[in-house]
Amino acid sequence: MSRRKRSIFKERRKINYKLIFAVILLAGMSILLISYAISAIASQKDELYEQGVDAYDSASYEQAIDLFKSALAENQLFSKKKDQNIELYMADSYLKSAQYAEASATYKELIDSSFSGSNIKDLHELATALDDFSKGNYGGALDVLLKQADTYPELYMYIGTCYAVTDDIDNMFASYEKYVQTFGFNSYVYAMYGSYYMNSGDMESSIAYIMNGLDCGDNVYRKELMMLEITYYEKKEDYDKAYELASQLMADYPDYEKGQREYTFLSTRISEQ
Repeated sequence: MSRRKRSIFKERRKINYKLIFAVILLAGMSILLISYAISAIASQKDELYEQGVDAYDSASYEQAIDLFKSALAENQLFSKKKDQNIELYMADSYLKSAQYAEASATYKELIDSSFSGSNIKDLHELATALDDFSKGNYGGALDVLLKQADTYPELYMYIGTCYAVTDDIDNMFASYEKYVQTFGFNSYVYAMYGSYYMNSGDMESSIAYIMNGLDCGDNVYRKELMMLEITYYEKKEDYDKAYELASQLMADYPDYEKGQREYTFLSTRISEQ
């Protein structure tokens, strides 16, 4: 075979590795895109996520949490970022619905997953402090609540209670007033004022705050306000009125254990009379 023929033969057999690599890469990307499209079509993650956001925006936090949990349970390729956004919404839903331990745990999961949100550590710290508050660890919560109050002025309501349980009355009133100046009175603040004045012996101021709280239209702490009203009449030794109110409390809140005990006690007083 001549030298020219051997050279042509070698050129014909020369492999174009760059072309083969490009074809393989393109095929791989096509497979991934097809797989992602199939997983997205088969998964309800996007739909559940959007429904959860709608529930969150309408303040239906329990419904939002259920939808976000369902969205996280749906498998979908390349969804890490989306799952982190879902977890963030879920943590905020826990926080806004006073499920502080769950909020703290979910924020911690986001931190551990290297979520890049700028205030995620502050939110975790806040949720943990509110969890302490809800468990009666007021001293452990106070420093964090004070630090976060400039950003979240609604925390002054909890700060006032921290001061109340330590008998720091000046700071209690100052904190509640800061809350009221921004958000106005609610059933919780009315109940705290009513309780304070009752304990200090100013019964007329106490009943004024209690009745304003019952009439304010905010029912979150209504049963506590009703309990304070019962206590007011009990201290006045008007047991008939106290018993009447306790009966109404049991009708409205049959599972309220403190109310059940008070109703039983007043029943014995009425029987004795």
